[in-house]
Amino acid sequence: MLFPFLMKGKMKTQFYNSEYKGVASVVLENEKIRATWLPSYGSKLASLIAKNQSGEQELLFQSDLTELIIPSYGAVFSDYDSSGFDECFPSIDSCEWNHQNMPDHGEVWAMPWHCEQLLNGSLTFSVYSEKFNYTFSKNITLDDDSLISTYQVQLHKSVLSLPFIWTPHALFRGTATTQFIIPEYMDKIYNVCGGGRLGPYGCVYDYPIAIKQAMLDLRYLEPKSANNCEKYYFTKKLCANSLFGFNDNNIEVRMSVDHHIVPYLGIWKNQGAYKGHYNFAIEPCTGIYDDTAHAYDSKLCQVVEPNSSIEWKFSIKIKA
Repeated sequence: MLFPFLMKGKMKTQFYNSEYKGVASVVLENEKIRATWLPSYGSKLASLIAKNQSGEQELLFQSDLTELIIPSYGAVFSDYDSSGFDECFPSIDSCEWNHQNMPDHGEVWAMPWHCEQLLNGSLTFSVYSEKFNYTFSKNITLDDDSLISTYQVQLHKSVLSLPFIWTPHALFRGTATTQFIIPEYMDKIYNVCGGGRLGPYGCVYDYPIAIKQAMLDLRYLEPKSANNCEKYYFTKKLCANSLFGFNDNNIEVRMSVDHHIVPYLGIWKNQGAYKGHYNFAIEPCTGIYDDTAHAYDSKLCQVVEPNSSIEWKFSIKIKA
């Protein structure tokens, strides 16, 4: 059903229900952006289209699948569609907390979410975890050329607090011209993907030029034929008003977060090795290095206390 246009400043926004690769979807669209979510598939942002006078361009990586299979709770992430933007929460790697398993890539990417359209033209998605007794939600608004998400985790009555790692697992299309935009003060990285050109897990390098056996400019992707993967975190935390993102084919994407809640930044590069895909993710996160239990022991993640909540914003600004 197509709802009437809703005014947001000078830009009109519309909401409608649709279908994407065989799964029921909801869409927010204005003159510059069309965003498509799949509530039953972990509220995955399946498609993010940038629009300008030249036409439309898909920003998110798309797999060759024409029909998506909705994952069951606790599924292995790699067994399902590896495209679009999935929510990782409350962990990235599978781990144990309070004698309970936090599944691979967290719980919420493989759970159905409730979706509600609000009168101001925004969408709210929410999901409840019986295992850990939290509600995780996001309110999303289109504002001209920006997609703005306000997240909240609320821990209900509980004996223990809940440590968590959240990151937007947003896979963008890789091309030969992709260039990362990273704050200049972030000048060193910590490698967490052993075996690639960055060597063993834990190696630290300068950024953007890493000197190993040869000078590597980490601002760019290698060709798909390189057949490798990389993941690293910056050793410095994000500061207030920091912007990060990429530019590619006359489109620039800038992201920002509430740095006091989401202080860490990582990058994932898939240069042909994983499923033969060519994509990347720029991942602000509330904790490092992927395992929530270890992050908590190292005091490197956020913690929500019983009967309280934590809220943060994440913005994607698209210049097309």
